[in-house]
Amino acid sequence: MIRIFDYIFYRTYIAYLKANESGQLISPLYLGLCLFFFFIPLSSIIADMMRGDNALYFKGVVAIYCLVIFVPVYIRYMRKGKTRELIGKFSNCSLNRIIPTWCFFLVLPISVVVGVTGAILVSKYIVDPCGLTGIWYPFFANLFGN
Repeated sequence: MIRIFDYIFYRTYIAYLKANESGQLISPLYLGLCLFFFFIPLSSIIADMMRGDNALYFKGVVAIYCLVIFVPVYIRYMRKGKTRELIGKFSNCSLNRIIPTWCFFLVLPISVVVGVTGAILVSKYIVDPCGLTGIWYPFFANLFGN
């Protein structure tokens, strides 16, 4: 799985370099956004379970979710020498000639569609029928004070 992320980073990095953009900053952001939207169904379950009178807990779950997604991606790809390592690893890859670069820019729209659809389905068919909305709210309200 990590190899797929590395390859997506590599191809978007090279594409941004050819467009005279800062690939070192934009490519991890692109990959982070893809992961962010792809895993929205998981975060929506947790966020719906925390939903209650105080919106602060819900916002806290969203903030933690963003940190859990974006910080590891930036730590992995902003390390010194990681970009050179990936260029050396994938520069002679046969997939470079088979898969056009524009296909890698379809990953984000596809992950948005999959993530949002998954979140809607999870909310409609798991959280609401099972009565999970706000089930963790009393625990956190007592723990942190309301």
